This record gives sequence, C-alpha cells and structure tokens, in this order.
Amino acid sequence: MNQEKNNRDERSVIKQVCKQFRFKPQHVQKGPRNVWQVFDGERWFALKSTSQSADTLALIHDITDQIHDSGYPNLLSCQKTEQNETFVEHEGKCWYLTPWTQPQEPQEFDYNPEVLVRSLAIFHKQAEPLVSEHVDRTKQVEQEQIDRWKGYQAKLSEYQEIVQNREYKSPFDKVYVGQIDLVDRLFTFAIKGLERFVEAESGVPPRYTLCHGHLHPSNVVRDDEQFYWIDFDDAEIDSPVRDLAVFLRRFQHRNMDPEEIQHLIEVYESENPLSPKEKKLLSIFLSYPENVLRLAHKYYDKPRIMSESDAVVQLENKIQQMHALFDVVKRLWKTEPQTERTKSAKKSTKSAAKTSPKATRGTKPTKATKPIKETKPIKETKATMETKPSSQGETEPAIDPEDIDRD
Repeated sequence: MNQEKNNRDERSVIKQVCKQFRFKPQHVQKGPRNVWQVFDGERWFALKSTSQSADTLALIHDITDQIHDSGYPNLLSCQKTEQNETFVEHEGKCWYLTPWTQPQEPQEFDYNPEVLVRSLAIFHKQAEPLVSEHVDRTKQVEQEQIDRWKGYQAKLSEYQEIVQNREYKSPFDKVYVGQIDLVDRLFTFAIKGLERFVEAESGVPPRYTLCHGHLHPSNVVRDDEQFYWIDFDDAEIDSPVRDLAVFLRRFQHRNMDPEEIQHLIEVYESENPLSPKEKKLLSIFLSYPENVLRLAHKYYDKPRIMSESDAVVQLENKIQQMHALFDVVKRLWKTEPQTERTKSAKKSTKSAAKTSPKATRGTKPTKATKPIKETKPIKETKATMETKPSSQGETEPAIDPEDIDRD
C-alpha cells in the first residue's frame, strides 16, 4: 500500500516537472534506477532525478553541452525548460530530461573498447580548456582517500581471518586465500603511491579535465547509429587518468590480456597523450584492487546474493584481470621521464653519430606516430606476469612509490 502511494506521489511530481519542460506526459513508466520513461505524444524521454547540487549540476551541464554543440557525437543533449535551464529543482532534487535510449546489460552490450576509450580521450581533451576557469572546484588526492583505502585493505584482511578460522573452506575461500597476498601487495603499493603523491605534489595532478566519475558499462547506451555516455551526476574536475583507470578496470570483463590493456592505453594516448608523471599516477589507480574488493564484500557480507559456482567463476576472472593489470602497472611505472640524464645521453648519442657517419647512413628517422593497431608492445613471457619470491620468501612488486615525484 505504501509503495503504491509513493508511486502515485512520484508520478504527481513527474507531471509537475514535465510541465516546466513544456509538455504534458501521456505515458509514464518506471525505468532502471532513478530514471522514468515519459512519452510526450511523439517520442520517449528519460527523466532522471539526482541529489547533486544545482550549482554543480549546472556546471556539468554547461561543459557537456559545449562539448556536444562542438560536434562530439557521444553525448545526449539535455532538454531546456521554459526558463532555458537544463534541469528543474523540486523538493530538494534536480530533474533533467534527455532523449530515451534503451540501456543494455553489460553482458548484452557488444561494445568495442577501442572505440569507447578513444571517445573518452577526445572528451577529456575537449573538456580540459573548459574547466580551466573553475580551479576552485578541482579535486585532489587527500588523506581522507588514503585512509579510506587503508580501511578497505583492513577489510580484506578481516575476510582472510574469517576463512582461516573456518574448519571447512568453500571453493571461493580457497581461491581467495590463494591470491590474497598479491591483492594485499597491490593495495599496499597503491596506498604508498598515493601517500608519496600527496607528499611530493600535495595531491595535485599535472592537469585537470571533466571526469565522468562513474564509468561503467551500464552508463553507456546506444541506438541504431551511435553510443552515448550517460549519467554524469558524479562528474568532477579531476585528473583524466582517474577516469581512464576506472575504464580499464570495468570495461575489461571479457579480455584479460595485458597486451590488449596496454593497447587501449595507446589508443587513448593517440588522442590525449599522457605525461610520464600521469602514467605513474595511472599505475597507482590501476593497482587499487576494486573488483576483488567488491566481490569479496558481496560474498562475505551479503552471502545470499550469488551462488557459490557463480562467485568462484567471477573471482577467478577478477584475479586473472588483476594479474593482467599488474603487468601493465609494472610497464607504466618503468616509463622514463625526460630527465637531465636522458637528455645528456641523447647528446652523447648524437655526438657519436656525427663521428661515425657510415654507421648511421641509410637509417630512417623515427616517425612521430603510427596507426595504433600497428604499435602493440612486444608480448612478454608468462614469467613476467607472475611475481617472483625474494630471498626472504616475500614477493616484491618491483615498483617503488618513492620516485613518483620525478619530472
């Protein structure tokens, strides 16, 4: 009874909101999450409510509208109200209206990750100059995030203790305890990396753009012609690598190959190149074992959500992805910046070349860029994807957060 009353009340609100968008809805039906489908007699719209503040939402819509109007094809335009606003404030919420495009389940969405990551890079590049006037809204890494990550790491240790105290371990338990050391090492590296980043750079990234903030396959919809990024409610002015790291973690459920992940980074850089310092920051964010953490939380804190067999399959996939990401993290961390030492080495090379003309005759200059598909990194052996024990019996990640502040 209460649910029916709530639905009637919300439908009444929807009619009032739609009136400000200059139409009377002929049909209204509940969509996914806090989205309603409304029909104006000619076409369907998505009407969404958000708890985001009005001034922040206005800024987000202003930036995304400018990018959309510049010809960027992967954004849906917001409908305007009678007051030429992109949203309506009503009873503590903001409501905005976009053309309806049917969202798809992640397993049903046959997306091309190369196309998506290229689009993301173009979006970041176009948004960068638009956020330059809003330095008061920029985000930086602070101690609060580090403490939060430390709390999550402690939670994983609690799960490990639960497993160790069980007389009979489930199949999920066995897989989990077999990989928890690597998860813990990646978490430790990510935390130490953030701490060093805060110490060296005060948590301020090299540059800012508008980040989506909640990239996920469920926030990509498509029609017969195009795909669109939706749900920018959590968008923030932040480093582009934060979005890129989330993309690489969440859009790789079908592909666990580190070569392909590296290739996606190259595709992104073909549109929006990353500095060496940004690559190190990307490696820190990629080290955050989000997917394993979320699954362990579901399994141990909400055990009735999934079956044992499904949980084991998901954990094995996420562990495989974690190994692939770890391989990419090591590559990114080895990115050498343009230091004085490398500059002097180049000068020495040039001097040697002048004294040995025969040795350099016939060589071709390196091209600035090549088609992305032709520049895949050399595939490493399986041994490079696995961590090796040190002489003390511990496993080292072979990456050091202490050099995060190198230019």
